[in-house]
Amino acid sequence: MFRFLTLLLALSAVAYGEKNESAAYDDGRVAGGLAASIEEFPYQLSLRWRNEHFCGASLISSTWAVSAAHCTIDRRTSDLSLLAGTANRLSSGQVRDVFLTINHPKYNAMTMDNDISLIRAKGAFILSNTVQVIPLPYQGQRVFAGVNAMVSGWGTTREGSTHVPIFLQQVSVPLVTSVTCNNLYNGKITSNMLCAGYLTGGSDACQGDSGGPLVSNGILVGIVSWGNGCARRDFPGVYTRTAVYRDWIRTYTGM
Repeated sequence: MFRFLTLLLALSAVAYGEKNESAAYDDGRVAGGLAASIEEFPYQLSLRWRNEHFCGASLISSTWAVSAAHCTIDRRTSDLSLLAGTANRLSSGQVRDVFLTINHPKYNAMTMDNDISLIRAKGAFILSNTVQVIPLPYQGQRVFAGVNAMVSGWGTTREGSTHVPIFLQQVSVPLVTSVTCNNLYNGKITSNMLCAGYLTGGSDACQGDSGGPLVSNGILVGIVSWGNGCARRDFPGVYTRTAVYRDWIRTYTGM
């Protein structure tokens, strides 16, 4: 059983699949990361359930966001909202209720394949230096192993923890080849997935980062999806490969 990166604060529990409570990855930050300013990550959204952060999302237009299907599947839109424009998840920013969620029709909760969803806000976000759209890759655009990418979010600071930082965190991780990642995960990596992380461990997305952005060269190349534990050695994080879904995104958003 593999971990999901969704945080259910209202239940004071983490839906993360496999956990290792004895693992010590906490250095006071999200798995080896640093505090981030929203000006550095103006596309970062907090996806909220009953006004509590539980997943991340990325702004792709003034009214549309992209996240992970496992964050939005089977959730009533009336319980969901999006927060933009602040690094402090408890203060300031712009909040918009969710009007519509579209989960990928081929999302598979067992394999985590096609783990992507679209979210439409009820009202447009006001773009500014703290609220900006993140560019998407073109359909099929390649990424290359070894290139660093940035992941950000309000996820927990260590595997198995339920403590969520108030301020946005960031961490830089290298992209890993699909062959290497597939070998490490015993064949569970599909062509719709992308892996990133240090094989020595120590830096990774963690619980509550699900649906959030993986950005390389200013482009949203991945969506935080799943993995084995959090920042474990030989288990890089697994992300939805955004370039596979560019045409699908355009079909529903028109962009």
